[in-house]
Amino acid sequence: MRGNTQIVESFWLAWPSTSVAPDLVGCSLVRQFPDGETIRAIVKTEAYSPEDPACHAKEQRTPREAM
Repeated sequence: MRGNTQIVESFWLAWPSTSVAPDLVGCSLVRQFPDGETIRAIVKTEAYSPEDPACHAKEQRTPREAM
């Protein structure tokens, strides 16, 4: 599962989530640990614009988003 290993540039993640989310499907998420790594395929994404009523932060920014 080690095929093409290209790290996403941080500027790309600054794009609107509705633009980025579809491009993430099929990518691999890699989490590195001291004793190895875990690799999982991204098979589904969700993205909301700030104006979308389904957006959890529509009314106000949450502490988690401030991270």
